[in-house]
Amino acid sequence: MKGDNSSGANRYDVIIVGGGLVGASLACALAPLDMRIALIEAVPFRAASQPSYDDRTLALSASSCRILESIGLWPALQENATAIREIHVRELDRPGHVVMDPADLGLDRFGHVVEARAFGGAIIAALPLLENLDFLCPASVAAIEVGDSSAVVQYHDGDRAVRVEGTLLVGADGAQSFVREALGIEAERHDYGQTALICNITPEQGHRGRAFELFTPTGPFAVMPHVEGRCGLIWCVASDREQEMLDMPDSKFLQRAQARFGDHLGTFLKIGKRSSYPLRLVRARQDIRPRAVILGNAAHAIHPIGAQGFNLGLRDVALRRAHAVRPCTDSIA
Repeated sequence: MKGDNSSGANRYDVIIVGGGLVGASLACALAPLDMRIALIEAVPFRAASQPSYDDRTLALSASSCRILESIGLWPALQENATAIREIHVRELDRPGHVVMDPADLGLDRFGHVVEARAFGGAIIAALPLLENLDFLCPASVAAIEVGDSSAVVQYHDGDRAVRVEGTLLVGADGAQSFVREALGIEAERHDYGQTALICNITPEQGHRGRAFELFTPTGPFAVMPHVEGRCGLIWCVASDREQEMLDMPDSKFLQRAQARFGDHLGTFLKIGKRSSYPLRLVRARQDIRPRAVILGNAAHAIHPIGAQGFNLGLRDVALRRAHAVRPCTDSIA
């Protein structure tokens, strides 16, 4: 969906740079508020290189599910969501374990697990229905200027340079944020020396909504409940072993995973495609500037332990939506 950049049509209330999980969710949240919004994304949603909508499993907290319901995305996700009804936590080679029950928090479930690709499908279906939104994709941002009264973004649409202007600029363009760098916002960085290996597995026994997290010297090993009897596996390993683990034959990888996890779900029978993500901390020293704000991984990319990354991003969305109902000032807090 391309915006009409004819005369007078390149002025927006909000320009969101980054159409991944957080940026697209924010667009869905703001569009009903009678604002004109531009959502700029460099990589088409259906492209294999689109990192936000791949085979990863997203563990959504109960509050995140409520946020998604309030912005109209949850009905499309619910059919492909798996409730987390228990969480089992233990430490490798240590006796005992902790079983967390949502009833202790007054809940019937901790939240849901949703595949990132299913989330992408819901976003693709939702964006064309938003009347106040221009979805500019693929569009690569080339320059940003922020003044006292507006922010100007120049992007490339093929060979054509396009200039758009907005009252508020939102950077939701990931840990390597162009917007953050262009605004001159410094970020704390730390390499954990770990890489997350991610795939789907099918265990012999039903997961019954149980999530498992095992703490090991190389990072957490998590098994999350998923649809159709599958589970999402997240295995953190030392970064120098990443390629070895990716190249390992499926049978050997399953054998290694089984040895680490044990027989809590019986035998691991099948495995899906493996992918990997280096784990690094990126934390912006500021997340607001006059006429600009950064959200999601652009503001805080953190270790996946506890599965809070996207949940924090959705809280950003909810907070900015709440602020959006107030008049825009020189400093958006």
